[in-house]
Amino acid sequence: MNNIKRVALALVVMVLAFSCKDEDAKPILTFEDAGKGAYARLVEESGTKLVNLLDVSGSAYSWTVEFVSEDAGKNVATYRILLDYDDNDPSNGDLSATEIELFSFAQGSMSANANGYIQTPSIDLTGTGLVSAVPGLTEGDVSVGDNFNISGVIVLDDGREFRASNSSSTVNGAAFRGGNQAFTMPANCPSDLTGTYDYVADLDRGGWAAGTVTGTVDIIANGGGSYDFSDWSFGGYQAVYGCCTPGGDFDFTDVCGVVTFNTEVTDGYGDSWDLTVDIPTPTTLTILYDNYTYAGGFEGGFVTITFPDGVPFTLP
Repeated sequence: MNNIKRVALALVVMVLAFSCKDEDAKPILTFEDAGKGAYARLVEESGTKLVNLLDVSGSAYSWTVEFVSEDAGKNVATYRILLDYDDNDPSNGDLSATEIELFSFAQGSMSANANGYIQTPSIDLTGTGLVSAVPGLTEGDVSVGDNFNISGVIVLDDGREFRASNSSSTVNGAAFRGGNQAFTMPANCPSDLTGTYDYVADLDRGGWAAGTVTGTVDIIANGGGSYDFSDWSFGGYQAVYGCCTPGGDFDFTDVCGVVTFNTEVTDGYGDSWDLTVDIPTPTTLTILYDNYTYAGGFEGGFVTITFPDGVPFTLP
């Protein structure tokens, strides 16, 4: 009997415990309870996010956004486009600037699109426009490494502001097409040196190998203007060892048509190489490569690489 009473009492306690409702202790934050904001979703874009130092006036990027909010953007009062300029070379005085307003779209200048969202007109940036927006800046002041940082600010009817810095990484990311809320147009030059080129390599240096090797070599892009040759021994390792390529920190970098080679290199085996690079004719590049630290002897050669349309860069 006592056991029956104890079970009945436990049931009563459980009922009381689960019937005490605490509105502030919900296990899940629902949409109805969450704060409501807005973000800009990319609709379309054209052009390149780059201030091309070889053609500043021809640099252009355009985009259009629609606003995602509780009422499909109808509560967006203003959309502002701001510019921060980072001067990477302040040798003539630091011309960096922040919070420059490039555009401001009031509610009346925007309209609903076919999907029912409020949408901006086309937002058009040009290299010339970006330069002229920064006080005291001229095209001659802009150099590689300078950045034109663009950001959008959504101002709602109630005065709240939303930008990339106070929006979640989820809506700022590619999945929600919100990445244009903040982006950078760097000052640089487009670069594409990739291709396959014929070479003739003289391996008869220091007794490494007799004769010459002919073949083709690829220029491979690493990104950011950095490149590699697919085989820095230019057939030497295949001819002598029957395998592989040296690997290591061989590379070269293109900055607006001027290419800098890494001329003191450590290969993948820890050996040191010295490279001497020249452009003796408009269509040929030569590289003298020597490795004096290889435990098995000397490695080296002299290669001539042919660019039928002309070597597409100069050396410092």
